[in-house]
Amino acid sequence: MTSLFIKSAREFLPQTRCWGAAAIPLLGPFRRAGYTSENSISHIEPMTHIDIYLDASGLDCPLPLLKAKQALNRMAAGQVLEVLATDVGSWRDFEVFAKQSGHTLLLSEEQDAGYRYLFRKK
Repeated sequence: MTSLFIKSAREFLPQTRCWGAAAIPLLGPFRRAGYTSENSISHIEPMTHIDIYLDASGLDCPLPLLKAKQALNRMAAGQVLEVLATDVGSWRDFEVFAKQSGHTLLLSEEQDAGYRYLFRKK
């Protein structure tokens, strides 16, 4: 029995995560839990209160991002949104969105069933 080991997104997916003018190239391997950048951290306070839950599982690019933007638009400043997604391109989408919008990406992690994100509205 042979096993398939995927080393990076480039080996498994085309070079863009969606078609059209908004297509952004995939960059390198899948990111794991604990990834950090200027606008995300690898952990959150244990008792962070979640105000809104959004399950975008099964939705493809760009729907998880659009649903998250709609939810954030209805929220008050300081509230926290939790997003669950299965789209592999959501890593890049949410990272760029946080930088451009000014909302804080509190958490971005890979889970067994997909990805989990926490945003604090600016």
